[in-house]
Amino acid sequence: MKKGKGKAAKKAMKFADHKAKAEKWVAEYDGTAYGGDIIKAYRKNLP
Repeated sequence: MKKGKGKAAKKAMKFADHKAKAEKWVAEYDGTAYGGDIIKAYRKNLP
């Protein structure tokens, strides 16, 4: 790891892991949260 990145860079989720988690979330999303706004619901609900 490069110097100066800090703890956040160490804890960041890898792209492949984040994509898999997002695909699972989208498959389970029922469209009721936030008036059907999938972008806002994803942003607010994905840990």
